[in-house]
Amino acid sequence: MSYLEQWRAISARIDGTGRAADFYSRLPGQESYKSYREIGIACKNTLALIKQLVCDYDSTLPAAAKSRITEFMMEKHVGVFDGAEDWTKGRSAVVMLLSLKVELDYLLSDQQEHIRSRAERAFLHLQRVLAVDATVREQWKAALNGQGETACEQLGAVHLLQHGIFAFKVNSTGARTDLVFADMRDDFGSRGLDGLVLTEWKVGNDASADSKFAEAREQMKLYRRSALAGPELTAVRYAIVVSPTDLAIAPRDHEEHGLLYRQINISIDPKTPSAQARRLKKSG
Repeated sequence: MSYLEQWRAISARIDGTGRAADFYSRLPGQESYKSYREIGIACKNTLALIKQLVCDYDSTLPAAAKSRITEFMMEKHVGVFDGAEDWTKGRSAVVMLLSLKVELDYLLSDQQEHIRSRAERAFLHLQRVLAVDATVREQWKAALNGQGETACEQLGAVHLLQHGIFAFKVNSTGARTDLVFADMRDDFGSRGLDGLVLTEWKVGNDASADSKFAEAREQMKLYRRSALAGPELTAVRYAIVVSPTDLAIAPRDHEEHGLLYRQINISIDPKTPSAQARRLKKSG
């Protein structure tokens, strides 16, 4: 189960507790029912689940959400949960949980997952197109043998754009740079795009792949975020090495300082799965 799935279950639980509290508050002769005790117990149990969420997903939970939960747990008013079986404190506990839910629903929205999913699909689509479309393959070969890295990253950026992803790189000062135009446009948010993704494209082969991926990661480390309209994939960066054919050893992702560097090989003339398997066996 992902942290999003676990949070959705907790969020639904808070909604249910809120509805129960609202219904109880409308009953005549509330004290005779004593049901408020169950509402208070539900609040305490939900608070425990939120604490557990942070423990279970400490390394993957978005920093803003983790910070807000930690802050909430440190606030003095959380003490009302200890006596939430009392109706007065129970109502306060419900209100606090509903308020926290609104913030976390926003902070834990799946927008980041949506952008990443789009980017992953775009790279998968690009590799499949190169495998079956001779015209596209020849275009990439010409780019590889011509301007090389620059031409390949421009073709890649245009391909990602078809999937709603605005791919960009960084310059020597760590600022965003458009892969196609010389300047970085500020109006992309109004162009129907899903989000921005930081990429670094290199050209390499079996002998140079490791150093090229490392070079791409180092260049992306220069990145300094700045204000720009629209959503951006913040925890994942893409290092892409374009090669004439499949690399003998598939690249592994690299994680550093809370950032995931996805290392992707785009093969212009990919081998069939069986041929690649034989090659890997021989290289091993």
